[in-house]
Amino acid sequence: MGDSKIIKGICIKTNALDYFGNEDGKWFLEVGKEYEFLSIRSGIKEGNHATMVVYADKINDYRPSGLEPIELFEIDLDNISEIYHTITNSDNETIIEIEALSDKHLNPIHDAFWEVLFNEDEKVNKVYFEILDRLGFRLVL
Repeated sequence: MGDSKIIKGICIKTNALDYFGNEDGKWFLEVGKEYEFLSIRSGIKEGNHATMVVYADKINDYRPSGLEPIELFEIDLDNISEIYHTITNSDNETIIEIEALSDKHLNPIHDAFWEVLFNEDEKVNKVYFEILDRLGFRLVL
């Protein structure tokens, strides 16, 4: 999958249980397509999936995807780059995330960074896309 420092994975299937229900969720993914991951969250106690991922969604202008079940992807987690760090949150979940996109770095810019990103806040959008560009995300559709 190349020499990039970004965690990448290939979608291997599109069927998995919904977050909480007993039916398949609507996972808008394409089998065989490569995805670039912003974070991986494991140890989730509620719902059907203990580990979920967030990718940079090319279909939605590289905004973060929602949480997606990790079993939909084939991801190599053997050599995680230094651009990521691992934290444990207050729910005792382990999160592997791009450090530059962590709350520690983004809260000084805006205390609700992720919420206002989707509201087209100009400053927040500029910071987000500068970080993605600096890290080598392929910002083309």
